Amino acid sequence: MKKSLTHTWRNVVNLNSLRKEFLSLDYFKALPRVLFEDRLRRNIMIYAFLLWFTISGVTTSAQGFNYTPQILIFYPIQLLLLLFVSKLIPTKISGPIDLLQIFTCAFLTIPMVVISFSNSSNINLFSSLTACFFSIMNQMLFFALAQSFPPRFKRNPPGGIKLDYTIYLLLFLSIILIALIFIGGNFHLNFSSLENLYDNRIKIENYLNSSSVIIPYCFGWLGGSLVPILFSFGLVTRNYLLLSVSGFGVLFVYAGASQKWIIASIFFLTFLFFVVVRKSEATLDAIHIFRSFIFLILALFLVQLFVPGSRALDLGVRRSLIDPAIMVQYYSKFATENSLGFWRESNISKLFFGIQSKPISEVIGDKYFFKPPLYFLERTSSMNATSGALGDSIAQGGIFGFLFVGMFVYLFFYILHFLGQNKNPIVVFMLSALAVEVIIEGTLHTQILSKGLILVPLVFLLLPIRNKSYLS
Repeated sequence: MKKSLTHTWRNVVNLNSLRKEFLSLDYFKALPRVLFEDRLRRNIMIYAFLLWFTISGVTTSAQGFNYTPQILIFYPIQLLLLLFVSKLIPTKISGPIDLLQIFTCAFLTIPMVVISFSNSSNINLFSSLTACFFSIMNQMLFFALAQSFPPRFKRNPPGGIKLDYTIYLLLFLSIILIALIFIGGNFHLNFSSLENLYDNRIKIENYLNSSSVIIPYCFGWLGGSLVPILFSFGLVTRNYLLLSVSGFGVLFVYAGASQKWIIASIFFLTFLFFVVVRKSEATLDAIHIFRSFIFLILALFLVQLFVPGSRALDLGVRRSLIDPAIMVQYYSKFATENSLGFWRESNISKLFFGIQSKPISEVIGDKYFFKPPLYFLERTSSMNATSGALGDSIAQGGIFGFLFVGMFVYLFFYILHFLGQNKNPIVVFMLSALAVEVIIEGTLHTQILSKGLILVPLVFLLLPIRNKSYLS
């Protein structure tokens, strides 16, 4: 295995080839060739440039963030890191494992490289570079695992059930969860704008604390997995009734729990659908993913230009692409300043060890983000600064937590790759990409158990087998 991994590493990540490209011509002629001759590399550079171009505006307008341009010497370092990262992702997409590597790169690794050398998050350079190091190591870990344990299976899994039956089961589970919400407490809908959303969350938290312990899980499973999965099925089957039911679920979760993640998931799934539906009869490559992200950012530019108060760039770029990287920076900073927690605040620790501890997201939120205007004013609530699986693994377990969570994430997508063989290609693509997005946005154990991400492999298992291979 060691010999095979070394051979693969030298062939795929061959830094000597980059060096030869630089030395073959003079530097002024070689640089454009190295950056833009390869199509995938060219799209990654354009994507990174658009993020760099928008970061000054979206971070300055965000609460607590001020953009400070980086010094000139850091730009060539960023280019070299982007060249290296472009060698770590697969060019072809054959299933969830490839999607894990590509979307992790698009959502986290490239944004981290872009912001690491500026002061966009008001954080010291050491913590920023530490977060960048872990992000690139995370990309390298997925690459190394994919080379050592390639997801190639010769036999199909057992036959699944019809797509209609899968939808009926999910609808039945959704009805049960909604019924439990109505039965478990004094439930009421509270529609609000995005500006008033956080004020309403305080009321929702009081309601949840006074209701049954299962109510938060009901909302989590509905908004985190059930409604997005049903919405995906509605798009794939062009079933307007199912789309309408999903729309009701979106409004129910948003008004009932004051969580905007459900709206973001619906927009993301719609975006994914239009990405993959154009390629349903052809091979989908990594270049198509990055090209779609480029067009999306340009479209948000136009929306922001013609509708200045729309917050299109703020929500579409800052919240979706920049904030996850910023949170990893703060979690890395927290890990260097405090002792490791090793998930002592999790429900498992409370159940088996009787440990009572404040969630690390609230500790980090109160320490770095929740700053009242006057020191004598009493705080009304805690600030919950949630990070994804990478940031949480660093703050909880350091390098060992990082390796453990990274390998577990790969195992999760390895199972998805096995179960998704010869299943509906568009469903497999959309739900796999959604799984990457929610893992980057939230902690791993929370997303799997509290948000119902565990339902994705179950859905893959129940999908009927097709004779066509994945996206071909």
